[in-house]
Amino acid sequence: KRYASHPAVLGLQPVNEPWELTPIKVLKTYYWKSYKRVKALAPHWKFVLHDSFRFGREFWLDFMRGCPDIAIDTHIYQAWMNPGTKEDFYSNACQQKYTITDIENAVMPVIVGEWSLGTDNCAMWLNGFNDNLPGFPKVICQLRHCPIESTYLGKGFPGTPLDTTKPIQGPYGTGTSGPSFGLCPVNSNVTFGQKTPEDELKFMKNLMSKKLNAWLLGHGFYFWNFKTELDTRWDFLALVRAGVMPKNISDY
Repeated sequence: KRYASHPAVLGLQPVNEPWELTPIKVLKTYYWKSYKRVKALAPHWKFVLHDSFRFGREFWLDFMRGCPDIAIDTHIYQAWMNPGTKEDFYSNACQQKYTITDIENAVMPVIVGEWSLGTDNCAMWLNGFNDNLPGFPKVICQLRHCPIESTYLGKGFPGTPLDTTKPIQGPYGTGTSGPSFGLCPVNSNVTFGQKTPEDELKFMKNLMSKKLNAWLLGHGFYFWNFKTELDTRWDFLALVRAGVMPKNISDY
């Protein structure tokens, strides 16, 4: 109620990324109750529901049909795909336009609420703090000197201040998602045969264009993240500076 008339708030998503094992009937009941509550307090707001990692018409066809001001949010990452060729990742990016178009036409407007240029999950803590996802990463990650003096490894976090003489410190899982001997994991930029920074730049530009061409068939998209201190493929500002991301996405 406090923000119902605030000009900066256009709508609300009641829950972010409910897991795919959540019973769909329970989730839909929750969405219905949330929608009625939101519209009662802020009738002009948009109501966005996350797809619960079930982005297909078989899950959402006829759900909330006819309701005004609704959209479905889907998070489309390639970071958890199995290792493959660059053509596999290009093809996967292009394929998304068919699913987006199908949902747009048959169900409701689509927002790609999270995406990146990551093609593996090497980026530090992407699998949870110090890694909580067994079996990942599935490739050999590149390592970069950790930003020891930055807020990225700031006060209050376990294992800080960072001791560059020690391996990864707990709590940790089975992977390599944390700092070890002063080195932090980042996206493997040689997976597809890149030998020079120019090769990596060309790959990122090609992948970016294919993704944007797919997302533009929906009603909006949000890159994750705005800024990170380590990994360019997850850094919007770095991609703009490198000429990979258009400075004005509206002109794309």
